[in-house]
Amino acid sequence: MFQVAIAFLFQLFILKIFGITENLDIYFASNTINMIIVGVATSALNYSTTPIFITYFKSKKLKTFKNLANSLLSLLFILFLMLALIQSIFASQITATIFPGFSGEDNILISKMFAIQAFISIVSILIGILNAINYTFNNLYRTVIIPIVGSVLQIGFVYFTYESLGVFSLVYALGLFQVFVFIGLSASFVKYYRFRIKIDENLKDAWIKMYPLILSSSFSKSDILLDRYFASTLIAGSITILHYGQLFINILTTFVNNGISLVSLRKFSTIVEDKEKFNNYFLSLYQIMLVISMFFVVQIVLASDTVLYYLLDGDILSMEKLEMLYVVIVSLLGVFFGGILSSVLVNAFYSKGLTSLVSKMSIILHTLGIVVKIVAFKLYGFYALVVVMSIKSILASILLVWLYNIHIYKIDYMHFILFFCKVFFVSVFILIVSLYLKSIEINIFALIAVSSLVYIALYYKFLKSKYLVMKRG
Repeated sequence: MFQVAIAFLFQLFILKIFGITENLDIYFASNTINMIIVGVATSALNYSTTPIFITYFKSKKLKTFKNLANSLLSLLFILFLMLALIQSIFASQITATIFPGFSGEDNILISKMFAIQAFISIVSILIGILNAINYTFNNLYRTVIIPIVGSVLQIGFVYFTYESLGVFSLVYALGLFQVFVFIGLSASFVKYYRFRIKIDENLKDAWIKMYPLILSSSFSKSDILLDRYFASTLIAGSITILHYGQLFINILTTFVNNGISLVSLRKFSTIVEDKEKFNNYFLSLYQIMLVISMFFVVQIVLASDTVLYYLLDGDILSMEKLEMLYVVIVSLLGVFFGGILSSVLVNAFYSKGLTSLVSKMSIILHTLGIVVKIVAFKLYGFYALVVVMSIKSILASILLVWLYNIHIYKIDYMHFILFFCKVFFVSVFILIVSLYLKSIEINIFALIAVSSLVYIALYYKFLKSKYLVMKRG
């Protein structure tokens, strides 16, 4: 959680330094591809390889585990080195194509930063495998502490160099952070590492499970690229506002979900053979995350505009841009809600080795989403980008429940839906009453406290993991 807080403070820090300007738009645009790769590394690679590594490690097949880890690290290094070279050579042409709103000197600047970050992406993708290795060794503390220290170094570097390096200080600081994390996470595996690629059945099996997830995760992250493609054609600051709206939601999602998600993936992997126990764990975890996620939805709608007002003074954001950011955050709450519930389901599928099934659904859904988003942007403009993203995320979580019922374990839909509706409608009622009281100028902090206490009191018993309310007959 401390890591999430530092990441958020760093983003506020660079916003304080650079403001919502075209320079910050250019940095975030140049960072898009690396951001997608980081997303793939921390989701698809990490979650697909962890169950495989754990299986070999628990069965004491240490040699097989080492050979597979070495092969994946070496193979990914070669592939992404080649990709980085291509990106750096054709940086100007690539950035001019994917960000048509920047031209002339702006495109020169963005292409230089883009080329540097192409090589940073190599480190980013390898960190995904190293995280999985550390989870296998049960070195979870490393995956938390090392990024925290790296973030502190990143903030310090920007603080001391932004006046001389300008927006390039952000690029170099990102590289410093990624290299530091890579070195720190490598410590537990460096004595086993050999630069070799052993092409055998284990590598082929791992690649079969990884490839669909890499493809679908990359495809799903293309939302970011599409959004910034359109935002680059709008007023200066559009990419930055979009970035900070998504950042707020991503950090909230990480805050709520990250620790639980990592633990649940490992837990699912260890009970995968016990069908009844597996399903009980899924239902208990799902109902907990449903109640928790709706609590945060209520509080964000109620209070995020006030939080933004106190965090960002008028020198950073005009009231107009502050309101734009608030609307973007609220519009993206579907991404938060759907993402939290989907992560529970996805971990269940990953632990069962059903990665291709999730990937196929994801690709189909995102293909439709891209088409809808393009049409919606043409018709309704900027806000359509985030609304479509939210709808798609919620729809994905619904489809995953349906797939779980078909491929893993039968669900009692009646109790499942009744519990969902109860949480939803009570949350909406609390929110409507709170917003009305807010409109007549009742103290916002008192409203947050009272609404939180009412919500917790209503659902306290459902927060107990053993109380499988959705399963009761």
